[in-house]
Amino acid sequence: GIPYRQEAVFYGDFWSSSGEQLGARLVNKEIPMPQAIVCANDAMAIALCNYLTNHGIQIPEQVAISGYDATPECQENLLSMTSFIRANYELGVCAVSRLYTLLMGKQCTNVQSPTASIVTGRSCGCGDDLPHLAQEMAYHKKIANYEGLYKNSNMAVSLTLAETIDTCMNQVYSHLYMIRDYKEYYLCLCEDWAGSCDVAEPTAYRKTGFPENITIKAVVGASGDLRDYTFPAKDMLPALVEEREEPRAYYFTPLHHNDRFFGYSVISYGSTPDCYDEIYCRWNATISTAIEFIRVQNFLKSMYNRVHLSAIRDSLTGIYNQEGFRQALQQQYNRARDQELSLLVMIANIDDLRQINDTYGHLEGDNAIIVFSNALTNTFTSNERCARLSGDQFAVVGSGEYDADAETRFTNALNSYLEHYNHSNTLVPKITASLGFFCGQVPPQSGPDSLVQIALNQMEQNKLQRRTERSSPYYAEFSKLREKIYATPSYNWSIDAMCKEMILSRGYFQKLYTRCFGISFTQDVINSRIAHAKKLLAQTDQSIAVIAEKSGYDNYVHFMHQFKKIVGITPTDYRRKKRQA
Repeated sequence: GIPYRQEAVFYGDFWSSSGEQLGARLVNKEIPMPQAIVCANDAMAIALCNYLTNHGIQIPEQVAISGYDATPECQENLLSMTSFIRANYELGVCAVSRLYTLLMGKQCTNVQSPTASIVTGRSCGCGDDLPHLAQEMAYHKKIANYEGLYKNSNMAVSLTLAETIDTCMNQVYSHLYMIRDYKEYYLCLCEDWAGSCDVAEPTAYRKTGFPENITIKAVVGASGDLRDYTFPAKDMLPALVEEREEPRAYYFTPLHHNDRFFGYSVISYGSTPDCYDEIYCRWNATISTAIEFIRVQNFLKSMYNRVHLSAIRDSLTGIYNQEGFRQALQQQYNRARDQELSLLVMIANIDDLRQINDTYGHLEGDNAIIVFSNALTNTFTSNERCARLSGDQFAVVGSGEYDADAETRFTNALNSYLEHYNHSNTLVPKITASLGFFCGQVPPQSGPDSLVQIALNQMEQNKLQRRTERSSPYYAEFSKLREKIYATPSYNWSIDAMCKEMILSRGYFQKLYTRCFGISFTQDVINSRIAHAKKLLAQTDQSIAVIAEKSGYDNYVHFMHQFKKIVGITPTDYRRKKRQA
């Protein structure tokens, strides 16, 4: 009911400078000093009070001052300020009540809420409101304690030391003690939180919206084990649909780094009407920075692996290059020596690659290199490492429990692959290779290079022998015979019949055949049948028995035994592996 004059109303901008400007006008007597000044916020009231005090004006004896909002700074000021507490709680209750009525079409009963009130201080002459001051001091002391915990926690360092997202989440657990009075906490990450690792698209990451699924990576206070639990993003949080006796509020806080969206933190204070504070906001910002740090670490590791692979991989074939073979050789050598295993080293050279390049062009030459690389990777297992050392030279190194037939088995399998390719692709040049092996225990005082040299010398001898054999007048005739064998593996091939046809003795026929192709006639027939069986297993759904018959075997059991001996696995396992691939 106190009347006022319009000329006594002064407009400020809610900043401290407005209070100082009014104080200067009062001190300079541009306007008369009133009995009291009511300010529209605490910042202007505190600035005005301090300005007048600094210029010799006694507060409240000469003028009383009050603010608005009852911020903590009112009690912390040199002269405590009288201010007004707005009914924010009541305002929130009314807002929710209206929303409920609009959504549900019925009224709800509002809980009892505190009303607006005056908090007195010394700036108006009434003195400090001690109960309110005690309550505020207790609250701010509690906040100060949590502030101290956060400052001294070394949380940022602990989280950024984590190398994986799971170890980072473990660190999040260990720092939950800094969150004041919480009852539940969830850390939820988008399934695509790491974004794209594509170097060509560095901006390919989530900025808006949500993926199809969200995963809870950390959870405290909830019923059941929800860690690493994935749920549809449209549900927001599984706890939202749980039945409970009392209402509960959940606060969702986005986890992001600049415009890169990772997911969100969710906190609940149970049935207590409470809300998060500034420390919780900073706590979440630290987690967001740590997630970004892990993402960058993973990206850099991926980049390093790509660079490393490009340094040790052959660009044409994808297998190891000379440097990659050098590293693999040392690793396998150390493993064989330390665990007393056998070391396998094979050196291979594609026959007449230069002639293929000159006759058919470098495109066919590159194709021959790729075909031979595929032959190696199909022949050898995950225990061995394949490499291309130079244009036409390849190498394989491995360690394990190799039996006495390992060299023969690998040679037959490799030749079988090449023969199958050669007879399936009649318009391209034939691909063959000279091989050399070392397979056995690592000899004392022998380094890896000396064992490679043994395989290399054997390969050179075989290469020279193959050139000599190809100069034989029978080579062309034997080559035609071999093509027939691989074209019709189910035929009942007989040495005696071939000897009669070529007018050669049995012993001389076998000697010439082996000299031409590095394999006996009988074993080559077996290889042709196994190669045909492998093709049918990979490309058809025919039964094993039918495939055995079409591959020239009258005895199903004999086929199974011979297939496993040459290939190393049963026909059923071979078909399964091919279909999985």
